[in-house]
Amino acid sequence: RHETHAAAPVCMAAQGIERSPRFCAGAGNEHRHTRLQAFGHLVRFDPTRHQRTFCIPAALHPTLALLSSPARASILHILLVNSLGSAFEQPYPSGQPRDYKSYNNTEDTEVKVGLSLGISQREPISHHVEVVQQAEALGFDSVWTADVQLSMKDCFTALTLCAVNTSTIQLATGVTNPITRHPSTIANAFTALDEISNGRALIGIGTGWTGVYPIGLKPASIKQLEDAIITIRRLCSGEEVPGGEKGPYRMVTARGPIPIYIAANQPRMLQLSGRVADGVILMGGANEEFTSWQIEHVKRGAEEAGRSMDDIKLHLWAAIAVSDDRDQAIDDVSHWVASQAETFSKWRELPDFLQPYKAEFDAASKAYDRLEHMSQHASHKGAVSPELVDYLAFVGSADQCLGRIRQLQTLGLDGVTLAFRAGGRAERMKTLSEGIIKPLKAATT
Repeated sequence: RHETHAAAPVCMAAQGIERSPRFCAGAGNEHRHTRLQAFGHLVRFDPTRHQRTFCIPAALHPTLALLSSPARASILHILLVNSLGSAFEQPYPSGQPRDYKSYNNTEDTEVKVGLSLGISQREPISHHVEVVQQAEALGFDSVWTADVQLSMKDCFTALTLCAVNTSTIQLATGVTNPITRHPSTIANAFTALDEISNGRALIGIGTGWTGVYPIGLKPASIKQLEDAIITIRRLCSGEEVPGGEKGPYRMVTARGPIPIYIAANQPRMLQLSGRVADGVILMGGANEEFTSWQIEHVKRGAEEAGRSMDDIKLHLWAAIAVSDDRDQAIDDVSHWVASQAETFSKWRELPDFLQPYKAEFDAASKAYDRLEHMSQHASHKGAVSPELVDYLAFVGSADQCLGRIRQLQTLGLDGVTLAFRAGGRAERMKTLSEGIIKPLKAATT
């Protein structure tokens, strides 16, 4: 379709872009347009099917010309998706509400398998995008990218690139917080991500921990988090929120609510999830007793709010190491278990089933270095025992891990999100696809 601009575009070279200037019909033909044919660089571009007329505002040309070819291609893809709508398989054009019900489909019985990732200082963001592309091809349903600003690279930059280079996998923060990011900023960022991903954004949010303590701040209180979630949901829905400079304010870019998942492990957070969340990330462990205890607290919160548990997705997050060498498997995920143990050390009261591990929780807290958060090389991973690793993570052969996941699934889980060692990630994902994902999905078909 044609769009007119007052200034004619200037000539610009762009990798993967074929230019052929033309003029629109009109008095004087003063509005020049550029025909763009995108090919090769991005997965969803098909030169045999997608050829449309599109105009790039002249003001953007100097900026685009300074960017690298991959960055230029990504920005051009966003412009094309926004302009061409259904031609690029975009069912949710800007300004129109998304189909929110599809994310809370109670008839969908297939267990969802997510992938938890962080982007370390050693990993190029472009590699993170490649990992997510591989995960999508291998059957993972979602990816949750950590938002930890001092020890990991920016999640929203990575998620944006993932959005324009994938087509089906859901994209989420794992997780963000309302302390380092204001609720209005979160709402606007996810609205944009939801737009360019064709409605695949999920908001993963928590009180903040690793991203908050190192900069001298405290995690959000239960009340702060609840208020933030209500604010985010209202802003994304185009509703007004009280407290602005001149009274209530709203977000003009709103295009519909986006599912909000709360990362929770303690009773009050779990009950909050039951009251206000679309989904809850059960940050406990790969243990039936622990998970059942958490779900009961979610149910309590739902009952207090008069909600049905059918409207709340339950996703267990845990580390996994598939190997016939049990000692190696335990070592592979001990860094993740240490991070969990460090959070448990701050609990005011431990449930009875966690009391035997209290000394380890305290040891992990004392040794924990937040700049090595989730690093497989972290020195603090030695603070946890093999017994605790086995209690909180999936370790062992593929059949052993699959058996534990299936047992936990009987508690009513809608999905599991798996974290694993970064080294050899491609092969590990293939192993999980064959040994975990395919058997789980085959059981529901």
